[in-house]
Amino acid sequence: MIEIVNITKHFEDICALNKVSASFPEGEISVILGTSGSGKSTLVRIIGGIVRPDGGVVIIDDMPVYDNEIIGRRIFLIPEEPYCPRYMSTCELVGFYAGKYDGYDEDRLQTLCDTCRVPIKTPIRKLEKNKGLLAHLAIAVSMNVKYLICDDIFSSMDEESRKLAAGMINTAVKEWDITPVIALPDEKLLPDISGKTYELETVC
Repeated sequence: MIEIVNITKHFEDICALNKVSASFPEGEISVILGTSGSGKSTLVRIIGGIVRPDGGVVIIDDMPVYDNEIIGRRIFLIPEEPYCPRYMSTCELVGFYAGKYDGYDEDRLQTLCDTCRVPIKTPIRKLEKNKGLLAHLAIAVSMNVKYLICDDIFSSMDEESRKLAAGMINTAVKEWDITPVIALPDEKLLPDISGKTYELETVC
């Protein structure tokens, strides 16, 4: 279970989030909806333990998320623009992450990449953006984490890639007990995904 309580975050004189509270239950897909400027990316980074809020707390599995190695190994956060060294292929990037996570499944990664037609040995920077994003999603699911936190990587995908991504996410929930929390500007981007929806409003 992920719980956020009274999360507030300012960037200088801009209020990105104002006393936001929500809970994201295990075994379900949760969707954070919001337009540009509503604080989706900020909230995702706070949940992932990357950004500290000015107020409020994030509790995951009854533990605080910040500076917590146990929780860090249970979460995989995919930002809107995932980082990848220029030369690394999908299988090489796995090595970058595998040291942090305990449950990497090589066969799962290969199956997911085959399904999405992602060449596993081609440098990710040389792939079409759709394929690169699917590669990052496949890596995250293959790490066998408990929580998959996705910023809006889906707006940059074409319709076919979004269907493949939705299939991967649904399978992650049903077969591997992964709980996704997904940020989207519009739930119509992933029509094959259903779950609890939390809508953020732009803070004035």
